[in-house]
Amino acid sequence: MRKVYLAGPEVFLPDAAAVLAQKAALAREYGFHPLTPGGPHPGADVLGAFDFGLVIGRSCEAQMNEADFVIANLTPYRGIGADTGTVFEVGFMRGQGKPLFAYTNTTRDHFARVSEDHYRGAELSRAGLLTRGPDGLLIEDHAMRDNLMIDTAIHESGGSFCAADAADPARDMTAFRAALTAARTWWAAR
Repeated sequence: MRKVYLAGPEVFLPDAAAVLAQKAALAREYGFHPLTPGGPHPGADVLGAFDFGLVIGRSCEAQMNEADFVIANLTPYRGIGADTGTVFEVGFMRGQGKPLFAYTNTTRDHFARVSEDHYRGAELSRAGLLTRGPDGLLIEDHAMRDNLMIDTAIHESGGSFCAADAADPARDMTAFRAALTAARTWWAAR
């Protein structure tokens, strides 16, 4: 049974344990052994904040080392892009040459989120394939779901990046199920 590391910002939700349990159950339903971040960390009550953070980071890295692949929740989190910790996990797994599967609970691409949300619809300047915001900064306009490095890593790993609009982006499992289906299909072909 292939081991999947379930990356994403769900650990920050007030009902994190329930959401992660649901994701783990779905992963098992699709034939994978789930590895999820979070959970109890023995001795956490006696550690300082920095040392506790190190315990969590080391635990996540150990699970990623053990995993065969990742499914990452790259739904925008606290802004226009994915959770930075989850992006690190995608890069960590890519660096190991493992397949990357991801999902987002919005179908709006990176360019739309930057231009509509960050720049609030302000006028953009275009010169050929280059688009700049009113502050002169270049905006990636590549029809990709997130920063081009994230999409490139997923694509080049052989994985896929699934998307669906969700009324509750923090908890909806539609795009996650699509990523599970893509991963199951990918592994079945190996």
